[in-house]
Amino acid sequence: MNTQLLDELIAMKQRDADTRSRLVREGRLYDGYAKEMQQVHRENAHQLNTLIAQQG
Repeated sequence: MNTQLLDELIAMKQRDADTRSRLVREGRLYDGYAKEMQQVHRENAHQLNTLIAQQG
């Protein structure tokens, strides 16, 4: 198993979960698509595309 790849995927998942939890605490998650959550999803998608291109 590629531990660097695994670490990157875990970090992406954690950032998503942390952002989601914070938005829930602030009562901002369910009022449309929160800009911050959208940004995390876009950045994660970009990173996943990069990882797929690198790893195959």
